[in-house]
Amino acid sequence: MDPFQRWNEGEEYEVIDDSREHWWQVKNKYREIGYIPSNYVEEKSPGGLRQHNWYVGDMSRQMCEVLLKRENKEGTFVVRNSSSKGIFTLSLFTRISQPHVKHYHIKTNNKKEYFLSEKHAFTAVEDLIYYHKHNSAGLATRLKQTPTSQITCIPTTAGLSHDKWEIDASELSLLEELGSGQFGVVRKGKWRGHIDVAVKMMKEGTMSEDDFIDEAKVMTKLQHPHLVQLYGVCTKHRLICIVTEYMKHGSLLKYLRENERRLSPKTSVLLDMSVQVCSGMEYLEQHNYIHRDLAARNCLVGEGVVVKVADFGLARYVIDDEYTSSGGAKFPIKWAPPEVLGYTRFSSKSDVWAYGKT
Repeated sequence: MDPFQRWNEGEEYEVIDDSREHWWQVKNKYREIGYIPSNYVEEKSPGGLRQHNWYVGDMSRQMCEVLLKRENKEGTFVVRNSSSKGIFTLSLFTRISQPHVKHYHIKTNNKKEYFLSEKHAFTAVEDLIYYHKHNSAGLATRLKQTPTSQITCIPTTAGLSHDKWEIDASELSLLEELGSGQFGVVRKGKWRGHIDVAVKMMKEGTMSEDDFIDEAKVMTKLQHPHLVQLYGVCTKHRLICIVTEYMKHGSLLKYLRENERRLSPKTSVLLDMSVQVCSGMEYLEQHNYIHRDLAARNCLVGEGVVVKVADFGLARYVIDDEYTSSGGAKFPIKWAPPEVLGYTRFSSKSDVWAYGKT
């Protein structure tokens, strides 16, 4: 069962096996068994939150603030998942005293009722939101509206289908060139005619291909809202192609240069960008993965100024003077800390150094 052809919004599935992080084996209403992306579904519950336009899922605190401040209207709000599992946070914009965003944890009592003020508890989050649309009851202001220009974060998928990392080149159509660099040319593409992707076409002789292909199987399993998703690779032709998630605004370096006048050092957008990069790098560290080439040119900007770290681990396989020391170890010399220059010792600390240099 091809999940991209058979999956429909609002459809219900019976989960058979959820032991894998990214792909679950399920049964649909026709009793067909197959795999679906785990991050496209949520547990069925009465009045699921995803049906409401005020629920933004895993959107970060910083991104919520950017969204609500951009709207700049009293009482604009969203509800998001808190960093603590199973807890929700209400983010609310107010102009009282000065324009700012307040964040309220939606708590539960021993009856498993939701509340912001203990005097007003409800059996469902929807009922709580309805009440506070008419009564501030301890909030800075009552809830008035949701953002008109919501940032929609389409969930990334670990690979284009279940257990697939080798992509058939015949299923890719190449469009305009997005850029070029030491790795090769990057072009926008379409997978099966409807999924936007970026295709990095490696120059012949610029990388250790066999080693990278083995690593790609691992890299496709790394999945985070602030990491550019590696979908897979094409290896059956003369040039190796790396297929990744498409980010419409290109590199962070290019974005900053093009918007230099608008993005002053005092703007919260710059801080939010930094936090997003930190979030992606924290995930890599938690999974014992070292980037080795963190720089603004290797971070990409997508819809809603979402920033994602790209090309993690790729520097190890590049054959290029800029990436090679006299001892033969491959790393970006300009961003390398003393322990890498002297002893070729990579760690998450060397990534932190590169982050500071960026």
